[in-house]
Amino acid sequence: FTLILSNIEPNVFRPIHEVRSASINSANNVFVSPSSGMLLKTQQCKGSGNVTIFSGAGKGEIEDRYQLRSWPCKSMPDWIITFNNVITVQVDDQSTFEVDYSSLLGPKSSLNVQPGDAM
Repeated sequence: FTLILSNIEPNVFRPIHEVRSASINSANNVFVSPSSGMLLKTQQCKGSGNVTIFSGAGKGEIEDRYQLRSWPCKSMPDWIITFNNVITVQVDDQSTFEVDYSSLLGPKSSLNVQPGDAM
């Protein structure tokens, strides 16, 4: 299990082995995978704003939420792979991020990661 402590109530997405989809256009979207490891596949990013990925949840570094990376919508990578079990995805007001997500990493995944692979 994963315990999330936060002063703000997040939109929670729980990646499982089956691929799920989400359309995100707000600031506090938390992806939680107790098995540590998830992948997000960008389907589309519309608008002129940024998509920012943080480790953890909550409100800033005081609640252990640290920025990992930010991209303008037009530069979103095809895949975001993380071995954190909690990440926050923040999407600027003027943008919408459409993503498929899953916790399945391994032979049955659409992204087959093997020991020794480089990314």
